[in-house]
Amino acid sequence: MPNSSDSSDGVTTFVSASVADTAAVARRVAALLLAGDVVLLDGPLGAGKTTFAREVAVGLGVTAAVTSPTYTLVHEYEASRGLAVAHADLYRLETVAEIDDIGLEEFTGGRHVLLVEWGAAAAAAFGPERLEVVMAYGPPESPGQRTIELRAVGPGWGSRLAGVEGGR
Repeated sequence: MPNSSDSSDGVTTFVSASVADTAAVARRVAALLLAGDVVLLDGPLGAGKTTFAREVAVGLGVTAAVTSPTYTLVHEYEASRGLAVAHADLYRLETVAEIDDIGLEEFTGGRHVLLVEWGAAAAAAFGPERLEVVMAYGPPESPGQRTIELRAVGPGWGSRLAGVEGGR
């Protein structure tokens, strides 16, 4: 199980030593997600954003293979609990207008949970309530290690993030 540190400022940080640790954090997050939620994932190439998104989707009951939408921009999946998952990747997009053109707003309400890789640059476009997941490489002496920072944005996420912390 990954180690975590709690914070009273709406930020919780986990240290992941493996893909299994990353999956465990992602599934904790999945257990808290509701229809209409937006989760923005950010971090360098190879940090584990797609792995995290895949494990959130699995935690929501997606049974299809969850793959990176880098070239198709958005993949949509049926989940359980009456939810659907939209998984977007904004890596190749350069302007907010391009983001608007792919129509992500259709996934920000109703029964969807929207997972957006490379979403930090367009965070304001996703409204005042969201969870931001920032992934980073660990120190050079621990090459497989990752830091996963969960940031609650908006009053609704502050109390929900405590559910991830309490799941240790």
